[in-house]
Amino acid sequence: MSTKQEINSAEKYRKRVVNMYMSHFLGLLHNALEIENLPDDCPKRYFLRTLFRQGKIAEYGSGDDTLYLSASGIGVDIYGLPTQYVLTGYNGFIVTVDKDDCNMLRLNDLEKPIYPYLYIKSELLADFDTAIRQNLEATRTPCVFECKDQATLLSLQNQWKARRVGALVAFNSNSVIENNKLTVHETGAQFYVDKLHEARKEVIDEVYERLGIMTANTDKRERVQSAEVNASVGRVIDNIYVMIDTFNYDAKVSGSKLRMKLNSVTEEYYVNSTTENINVNKESADGSR
Repeated sequence: MSTKQEINSAEKYRKRVVNMYMSHFLGLLHNALEIENLPDDCPKRYFLRTLFRQGKIAEYGSGDDTLYLSASGIGVDIYGLPTQYVLTGYNGFIVTVDKDDCNMLRLNDLEKPIYPYLYIKSELLADFDTAIRQNLEATRTPCVFECKDQATLLSLQNQWKARRVGALVAFNSNSVIENNKLTVHETGAQFYVDKLHEARKEVIDEVYERLGIMTANTDKRERVQSAEVNASVGRVIDNIYVMIDTFNYDAKVSGSKLRMKLNSVTEEYYVNSTTENINVNKESADGSR
């Protein structure tokens, strides 16, 4: 395989990994949230995807004719807010309306989408996965071969590929190497996979916290640091409720019947986790643990 082919393969691998992380994080967020009173003809996955991509979604029309569309503001009033919105659908539908003729439902007060953040973090995680892959390969085959003959090179490539895919044995004719000078360079690669895994986990936990996704605490540290764990739980809840509270405030002010909430299982887990961490901190303060 040529260097160019290796580069193309690496780029395709990295793109797949980025998409994998994006799908994973968004899947968790989609599952955690529910939209009450959303019409049956408006899929929840479309609604949330638009909200997360754009940082807002427009409610246009009334009754059975209500549409939920991506929106771009045009014009500026005295407060720097749009005077009109251009509303668009995936099928090419487009309409320009005054700001008072539609309800704007926001993900946060700044109308910032979550996609850019997730893409940056997914790229970072793809870098970690690539580094892990490279380190595994470097420590599995810790040497570089040099030869002057193309036939020898191809033979070495086939043996390298056989080892890479896990073959127990590789066969080769000695005549290929006997008439050629073969130089072997040791790379001296060290094993860093464990450290890379730990660093990657910290990034994943950071993304979970930023999205407001609470996960089981696997921290092995002593109870004296339970206050730090409880603070992390608080940040998770704050982050998820920035989205819920902002959306519901806009819906209430505009007269929309929609409401965002945690799904019942997620909400119960959050309540239990918060109560558990509060009790742990109380016990630690009392000296009972």
